[in-house]
Amino acid sequence: MVPVIAPLASADEARDANIQVTVTPNAQTINPGESGEYTVRVYNSGSNPVTVQLSTAEGQDQDCSAYTSTITQIPGPIDSGSYEEASMNVTLAQNAEGSCETTVTATAQDQPEPPEPPGQPATETATVTTTAGDGSGNAVFGVDLSMVTSSKTWGGEETTEWTLIVENTGQQQATVNLALEEDNSASGCADPDGLSPQLSETSVTLDSEESTEVLVSLDVTNEQEADKYCWEITGTVTGDPTGNTSDTQTFDITVPVLKECSLSLSKTSINVEPDGEGTLTATFTNEGNSDWTIRADAAGPKSGWVSFVGGSSGLLPYDGAGTKAFNLKVNPDDSVNAGDEQTVYIQGKDGNQVKCNAELAITVGQSFGASISMTSSQLNNIEPGTSATTSVTVENTGNGVDTFRITPSSVPSGWTVELEETLVTLDSKHTPDRKETVDVTVTLPDDALATEVVTIDLSVAPNSGGEAYDDVTLSVSVAEVHGFEADSTALTQTGKNGNEVKFPFEIENTGNVEDNFRLSVIQQTASPSWSYYFEDEAGNRFTEVSVNARETNQLFFVATVSDSDEYSTFTVRITNKDDNRNVDEDGDGIPDNQRELRFTAFLTTRDYAMDVRLEEGGLDGRTGELILAPGDEEDVGLWIRNMGNGDDIAVLELTGLNGIATRTVFNKGLPLASNNEVNVPFGYGIWDENNSSFVIDASGAPYVESTKDAMEEEMLFTLNLSQGYQVRPYEMYLQLRVEVNEATLTGEGGNLYIVVTSKSNAANRTGQATVSLSVQKFFDLDIVEPESTSFDLTYPESRSFTIQIRNDGNVETETEIFSSENLRGWKIELEDPENDCEAVSLSSLLCTIEKGEILNITVEIKPPYGAELSDTFDFTISAQPEEIGVIGRVNQQFEVTGNLEEGLFGLADDTTLTLFAGGFLLLVGLVFILSRRQ
Repeated sequence: MVPVIAPLASADEARDANIQVTVTPNAQTINPGESGEYTVRVYNSGSNPVTVQLSTAEGQDQDCSAYTSTITQIPGPIDSGSYEEASMNVTLAQNAEGSCETTVTATAQDQPEPPEPPGQPATETATVTTTAGDGSGNAVFGVDLSMVTSSKTWGGEETTEWTLIVENTGQQQATVNLALEEDNSASGCADPDGLSPQLSETSVTLDSEESTEVLVSLDVTNEQEADKYCWEITGTVTGDPTGNTSDTQTFDITVPVLKECSLSLSKTSINVEPDGEGTLTATFTNEGNSDWTIRADAAGPKSGWVSFVGGSSGLLPYDGAGTKAFNLKVNPDDSVNAGDEQTVYIQGKDGNQVKCNAELAITVGQSFGASISMTSSQLNNIEPGTSATTSVTVENTGNGVDTFRITPSSVPSGWTVELEETLVTLDSKHTPDRKETVDVTVTLPDDALATEVVTIDLSVAPNSGGEAYDDVTLSVSVAEVHGFEADSTALTQTGKNGNEVKFPFEIENTGNVEDNFRLSVIQQTASPSWSYYFEDEAGNRFTEVSVNARETNQLFFVATVSDSDEYSTFTVRITNKDDNRNVDEDGDGIPDNQRELRFTAFLTTRDYAMDVRLEEGGLDGRTGELILAPGDEEDVGLWIRNMGNGDDIAVLELTGLNGIATRTVFNKGLPLASNNEVNVPFGYGIWDENNSSFVIDASGAPYVESTKDAMEEEMLFTLNLSQGYQVRPYEMYLQLRVEVNEATLTGEGGNLYIVVTSKSNAANRTGQATVSLSVQKFFDLDIVEPESTSFDLTYPESRSFTIQIRNDGNVETETEIFSSENLRGWKIELEDPENDCEAVSLSSLLCTIEKGEILNITVEIKPPYGAELSDTFDFTISAQPEEIGVIGRVNQQFEVTGNLEEGLFGLADDTTLTLFAGGFLLLVGLVFILSRRQ
């Protein structure tokens, strides 16, 4: 529905009347034959004064025929925002009954100021309800009975009295007869039985509008049953020809219940731990004279410890000294010391009045707990290798004496945490001796990094063990320490005119924070100066470089050789820009935040270069691949070739796989020195094709000549070697062992970069190779191809043979070896001759096979018991890793044919035996017949 909104009136338009009507009271009770008055109020809510016409009308119900109404009018207009009142009278006929609604209708017309036109009239209604009373009256006779107090409660007095007011509402003197009778039908009233109220007068004579008081008295004894008892008094006017002029008045008395009780507890004392629970039962006995509702309650300073289960109130029956029991729970807290006894009063109440009670003594056990706090949660800028101290305070939050253990969390290697005390004994939380302060000293290792912020959790727990009650966190930061070293493994390099030579050097940051370093050449001996620059491993040029704490950067000083001088010595100055200590405490003539290196580059006509290839490095020998399990290792063969024109020293640089695997280079079974340097002869050697190695002399040194012709002459005429030998450029064989760390996770990996340079010319880095490492476990079982997969046997003999299972994976594996299902009476049994396997069943074994190991398993074939026919049985032997199951399963098919044993006359097949048996029986039959004829 769309609401209808009255349009706003403009200045030259009419404004409609707007009124509201109220009637007070909105309902009355009037005795028949009498009238009642209502006040009608009309409010003017409009903008202009209004005149109002009022009218009334009764409803259409049958009862309304005995009701009539009149209303006065409001003279003159009602101003805007004001109201006026009128009176309405409703008159009831002598025979009026029930109720009747009377509707007041007000019709308003506004009275605007000229020249404003009048608006639309407004009509509003209001309805009241008039009800016929229980009195009666007419123009001549009438009576009304009433009591100021009609309901009373017996309070133990001998006599209870009521005052009845009798009023003559008629127009002439009348006599009213009073009669009293029981009112058992009233709601909630019991049979008065022996109770009998008495009237002080049974008849009164009154003038018109005169009233008098009649005393009603009732005697009640202590034996009276508790209940409510009711009576009704009827007053009838004598002399009324109709006999209908009368009125009634009810009154009642309530004899109250005597509510008394006694109480017994199943436990008068109880011991309960804090936050624990104890139970008992409270039983109330009715000592009163009637059923009554009892409410169980607890009182006392610690009444909150007691609660009632399943309700705390109920009916306490009277018959037979009835009882009512309540279940109680006792849940004390630790607001008192352990062992203290508190008294709680269990009560039985009628409402809020205590009727009976009993004492319950509660002894509280011990609660346990502690808190820990810290005076300062931070220790900042602590020098490596020194100590700092703070303190913690442990507080007993339990209610009894207890001993606590203070424990620090683990700290990084080299850090230590020392407690002044690790055990403290404290009194109850309700005493002053509940807390104690303990010093905590943290000592830092010499190599602590400034970037480290170590958090130490200090927890307090029961001395007997268990989870911590509380903990705090101490944060320790490390002060910055600056220091570095610079070193080079090649202080001299040689090169031809115009060639660049590289001087590898390292900057090791021995401090505990990342530092920035500035590099410069402060002096060189050549004149004119040779050009130079600095670069990193990636070939990026720089004059400043950052080095992480405790790390070493591999760098290069690169100089261009010139024929202006035979050599040039460069003095390189390295300055730690982040270290402002420019004093010279060590007396070396250089500030302590600086270092110097001196590199000398020589002019030469020789070539210096090295190359490397991997033994299994693909077509170009430059790339290799390893797949290793955690903790596994493998050797990679390296061939080092001197690409210069004279004997030289090769330097091997290995980078990558840090934290994943270790890398070690071996020469003839011995590891190289830490500088990874090795002498590599220049020239040609003799290659032994059968052994895939170069021929060596008795001392273990290779035969090497500077030219191919010279080497061939020595091979053929001096060493008498020809067939299976050839001359080729000499290469030194080394072994690079890669061992994966046990802690490396499967799936990790990376590249190992191998660079081989000449010690005299680090600038030439063309000798490079890469080995890719993937850390993963792979399972690869193989059943070695057997010599035969088909066998014959003669019943009832069995047949055995051996299968071999090889672990081609890279880890030890738990292997399940089993046969296919036994059929038609054939049986396959597996056996480990070495007894290293676990027998799961006759046809299944669980074996551990090491990487690369071959395991022998015996297979025994047993034919069906009592077999009489030849049969071929196909079966499968399978092996699979327990770790991956059927994904890694390998199978090998076999078949076995069983034959019958040769019988009489060398006949073995079924047909021959059958024919023979038939002929024999026929012969026996003929002999029998002939013997009978004789």
